[in-house]
Amino acid sequence: MARRLNGSDFEAVKKEVAVVLQEEFGKAESGLVVTFYRPEAYSRAGKAVDTAANIEVKYIDSFPLEKKQAVTRRLAAFLEARFGIDPMQVTVVFAESAHENWGRRAGDFP
Repeated sequence: MARRLNGSDFEAVKKEVAVVLQEEFGKAESGLVVTFYRPEAYSRAGKAVDTAANIEVKYIDSFPLEKKQAVTRRLAAFLEARFGIDPMQVTVVFAESAHENWGRRAGDFP
């Protein structure tokens, strides 16, 4: 059973995600939104799992496979080092959107 994250853990995850996305994608932290889900809300292969992680990265534009692989490796390594999560239990989903499909600020589109 994995331990529950506390406030400083959440901050560490947010900071690491921001650093990795800035360094690999050139995406500024000012556009970063991070949502955490309770372990009991996470299911993998039909079973509740509290020793795995799923990260969804949504962004405008697209990036080469090599960049996405680098982000995945770095985030998995961080989660393993900080929380003991097996890198084979980390999933990173990249959701690329065209500019015209990204609404924000009550209707503005980039």
